[in-house]
Amino acid sequence: MVHEITLKLPSDAVTQVLNGLYHHLNVWRYTAEHIETGLVREPYEVAECSSSREAEDIADCYEEIIHTIEEQVSNEG
Repeated sequence: MVHEITLKLPSDAVTQVLNGLYHHLNVWRYTAEHIETGLVREPYEVAECSSSREAEDIADCYEEIIHTIEEQVSNEG
């Protein structure tokens, strides 16, 4: 069972959290791409992991978190 936590933050703080999450999402997507193709996108760094599948799984986790936060934000307005 997942333990859920409710946070109350000012909207500008939520925007900053989302910006950070989007950055990490992109790092992991680009890491998967780098492992598969050797391509490095600028200005993103490549994260350390064992496979492109691991990088995609981590990116998917960030994407799910972003979606959940954005959904809650849209329900507030």
